[in-house]
Amino acid sequence: QVIENTSAVNFWIFENIEFAQQGASGTCVQLSSGAGNIINDCKISDAGGIGIAGSGATIIANCEITGCGSDALSLTASNAPILVEGCNIHDNTGIGFVNSATLPLVTLLNNIIDSNGGQGIHISSTSVSSASNQVNIIGNSVYGNGNSGLQVDDADVKVRLENNIFQDNGNAAGEFNIEWTAGDAQKISSHGYNCF
Repeated sequence: QVIENTSAVNFWIFENIEFAQQGASGTCVQLSSGAGNIINDCKISDAGGIGIAGSGATIIANCEITGCGSDALSLTASNAPILVEGCNIHDNTGIGFVNSATLPLVTLLNNIIDSNGGQGIHISSTSVSSASNQVNIIGNSVYGNGNSGLQVDDADVKVRLENNIFQDNGNAAGEFNIEWTAGDAQKISSHGYNCF
């Protein structure tokens, strides 16, 4: 790892830096469970594995994440807010953004997520214990990803999907711009003003 927070230290702030891991494997920036982390105006490039991983409250803003050998962002915080705003997440081998927390509190705002090998956005939460948890996906452009543009796997996750553009995602049967694998999630979610 270029950065590894193994002691759950809180309030790490990184600005105006390029993290170029250039390894055969491993995460570029490993935030672990530290809370209040901020990564602003940084470039994450050429990670052998995941670009940024963590399980605490995190803000990632105005960053470019590209060339990762796995997922660009894997943030698994349960009941801790995650904000990804104004980022360009592109050309990674895996998923653009994945959250597998049991209690997701996620906002994806005004990002470009394109040309990743997996899903653009994958909310893969399971066994969510409260339908009050919500994923806000607002003002994003999600296009050209190798799997579905947005995939939601848990029936209890509410997704607020507004003012997004989804185009040309999924390159095989069963892959779509938007995919609700657990149909009940769509019933409790809200969406409007999107372009598919």
